[in-house]
Amino acid sequence: MAEGFALVGVGIVAAVAVIEVVGRLVWVDPNVSGPLPTPPPGVRVFKRPFEIKSRNVAGFFQGVPHVTNRHGFRGRNYSNVPGKGVFRIVLVGDSVAMGQSVEFEDIYSNVLERMLNQRSDGLNYEVLNLGVSGWNIGKIVDRLTELGIGLQPHLIVYGCTINDIEGPDYRRSFSKLAIHLQARRLEWFDDSPSYLVRLAWPRIQSLRDLLTAPKGSHLFEVLDNYFDNPKAWQTFAGGLTRLGRVQTAERPVVLFQHSSLYYLNSFHPFRRVYDKIQQAAEAEGLTVIQSFEALRGKDARSMWVAAMDPHPNAVAHRLLAEALYVGLDSKNLLERDP
Repeated sequence: MAEGFALVGVGIVAAVAVIEVVGRLVWVDPNVSGPLPTPPPGVRVFKRPFEIKSRNVAGFFQGVPHVTNRHGFRGRNYSNVPGKGVFRIVLVGDSVAMGQSVEFEDIYSNVLERMLNQRSDGLNYEVLNLGVSGWNIGKIVDRLTELGIGLQPHLIVYGCTINDIEGPDYRRSFSKLAIHLQARRLEWFDDSPSYLVRLAWPRIQSLRDLLTAPKGSHLFEVLDNYFDNPKAWQTFAGGLTRLGRVQTAERPVVLFQHSSLYYLNSFHPFRRVYDKIQQAAEAEGLTVIQSFEALRGKDARSMWVAAMDPHPNAVAHRLLAEALYVGLDSKNLLERDP
């Protein structure tokens, strides 16, 4: 009996040792970015959405240069009507789509445009990014109908972030203090001498949140509004209905689901929200492309623009662009004559 227990103990120790060695081999430091850079003195600093969607303005917004064209969105000037041989995509969305705190060339819309123009189909692709930070689905669809449709796109992409449900009926329960505490909690064992602990800790946290979202957490607030707040959900679903009405056979609408940059592992707790959004979007005839698999397995905090700002950085935007490109290509949405 004693020998049996001894063998079991030795087996456990050996297994832990093997896992520890594997952990050391696969471990990647989070490499979380520091605070956002401070704009140079004397330059214009934008603070409100109406400023960053004004026409022909230049300044800094959330740490990076922000320049708008004659239509009032980031990027060069575009003609009102796409030229011959041009396949035009209009992207709408909130801060993630706009590329908040990311240099213009690194935003996923621009990365996607470069990828598309490497295709050998003889077309010239334009991706017009109409995203505006801080907007919910209602304002996003308004911007599409008031500006985007007039630019005569061949394809519309709605970059959907889960906080687009925010509106007059949205219930808040997640404070700035809670954001700080959550970020600090994830860092507790970053410097542990055991790489097994470093790897296991965030997965334990995500499993805990997946099973029971603690009240006061970001996840609790999201789930509360998507599943237990009918008014907030009806408003969001109404936005999807409006997008469905914009769609035509010659102008499909794609919902591109941005992944929340928390717990990018098998226990990612936001997938039930993505599923609900996808079901509602598809019921309206929209095509849905998910981004989670492109980000899965990455350290979430290394995808943030700053230590306390979980907006996607340039690395994450590259992954989003790749996910969107693959999705558009696999669904044959690029095989149409403009």
